Amino acid sequence: MRYFILCCFVSSICFGQSFYKTESGVIYTIGDTLKIGQPLSHLGWVSIFSYTDRDSYIKNKNLINKSVVITNIDTLYKPVNFTFDFYNKQFYVNIDHALQNKEVFPKFESESAKSGFQNINTTKYELLIQLKELLDINAITRKEYEAEKKKILKQDN
Repeated sequence: MRYFILCCFVSSICFGQSFYKTESGVIYTIGDTLKIGQPLSHLGWVSIFSYTDRDSYIKNKNLINKSVVITNIDTLYKPVNFTFDFYNKQFYVNIDHALQNKEVFPKFESESAKSGFQNINTTKYELLIQLKELLDINAITRKEYEAEKKKILKQDN
């Protein structure tokens, strides 16, 4: 029994993480929403795949501009992959590659305030809640939190 509990604990630490900071500085957590963009190639998405069919492109055009929820973040192997479900089928996203190729739209994060990006559907109070959650999980420092909080509170919303 002890061995089983230890294995479950170790596997939860090793195989997944509740958040990930991408190469571009965007921080995602499990439960966040990804908005799917256009495929990079006429053949389909190169950064979104089904695990069993990783070598072929996903061609389902129904994914364009759809919002999906992150169900898992796998940081054990590189590249880092996010998992989401779409119509009872599981898909994986190489998140850094997808953001770089604009196959996934970036979400609000600390660098976004500098670039002027803002999710127009999110109120400043929702942004403050997201920011506090990032502080609570130690994804950002107290100094970063305070700086972003000031920027958010100055926004006209």
